[in-house]
Amino acid sequence: MPQAPENGDRRLDERVEALATWVDEIAGRVRATELSNGDEKTAKELRRAIEAVAKHDPKLESRLTNRIDVLADRLGTLASAVSTTSAELARRDGELAALHRELAQGNARIETLGGELGRAASAADLDRLSTTIATLASADRPAREADEQTDRLGGKVDYLTERVDTLAKTVAATAAGLAGREGELATLRQRLDERAKHFEQALAELGQRSGDAALGARLDTPEGTLEPVAESVAQLESEIRAVRARIDEAYRQVGATVTELQKSAAGLAAQVGSAEERGQAMENALEELAASLSGKAGNLAARLDSVTAGVESSLASFAAELVVRHDTAERERDDIVTRVASLESATSDDVERARAGIAEVLAEVERDRSAVTGRLDVIERDHQDLATEWASKLATMTATLAEIGARDSA
Repeated sequence: MPQAPENGDRRLDERVEALATWVDEIAGRVRATELSNGDEKTAKELRRAIEAVAKHDPKLESRLTNRIDVLADRLGTLASAVSTTSAELARRDGELAALHRELAQGNARIETLGGELGRAASAADLDRLSTTIATLASADRPAREADEQTDRLGGKVDYLTERVDTLAKTVAATAAGLAGREGELATLRQRLDERAKHFEQALAELGQRSGDAALGARLDTPEGTLEPVAESVAQLESEIRAVRARIDEAYRQVGATVTELQKSAAGLAAQVGSAEERGQAMENALEELAASLSGKAGNLAARLDSVTAGVESSLASFAAELVVRHDTAERERDDIVTRVASLESATSDDVERARAGIAEVLAEVERDRSAVTGRLDVIERDHQDLATEWASKLATMTATLAEIGARDSA
């Protein structure tokens, strides 16, 4: 009978020693985790597990997941806004290119019209056409300014796209790391729960046998061992709080970055709207200029037609006058021949006088013919000079239009 208590005490001593050994192992592992700088990931995972076990916060993972989802939604919205802005800028570039093509076609039409009607136009019309071409040459400056502003907006969009891509990669890496640690956290949490249950059972058994003095003396050693463990746990909790503060700071920085990107996108949208307004104003100005050029070209064509008709009428009237005078000279010659034939039977003096008169008449006719020939030569020279002047002015106009086309293509 006396041996039963001794056997019970021996088993209790063995359990107490096993419990003390287990506590020492836990304390050694905690100290090794704190002192090892080479395995920082394991230390962070253990601290997170201890914090989750100590505070019993099962909503931590859900909060992290919600934050990551919100951040992903914001990034998706920002990416869609940037893509929409890029598409709008591309559309505006296409419209500007179409306006340039229309301007080049208008210049080509003006050049063709000048080539067709240049032979009969006056110097004043050429001066007015040169003034119109100079106005058209100075009208492409707003288009070039709009192109430069479009290039600057495209550079800003590219920069925002790079920043969004970098932030998306960082968020994806963070989400992948959190997903990879979920299984390990669950395993650590389960192991810590099991050990906590064993520890509570051992403490309950020790409390039931608190009457034994020897057992109380033996329990002093585990309690002394648990104090540094508690201190280590408190230190771990403070470090975990610091890590959480850094994580919150990182989230705040990410939120600030997203806010900045949203502000940049809003500013970019405002700039795009301003560019659209300027592009519309430039388009209206080009349409007005095209309408004005069309009206001026029509007026110039009408005036050239009237000048051509006047020149043709003058030439026709002069040709008719020449025909009449030639017919008159022929009739006078026939009359003279008739008179000579009738006077041949007269005296020699009359014949001589008649011959002298005939010679005078013939000389007069020859003088009239010389005068007519001289007038025809003068008219021909004037016509050649006018054609040469028109050819030089048309060459100048062609060079000016070619220079405008070269600037548009540049």
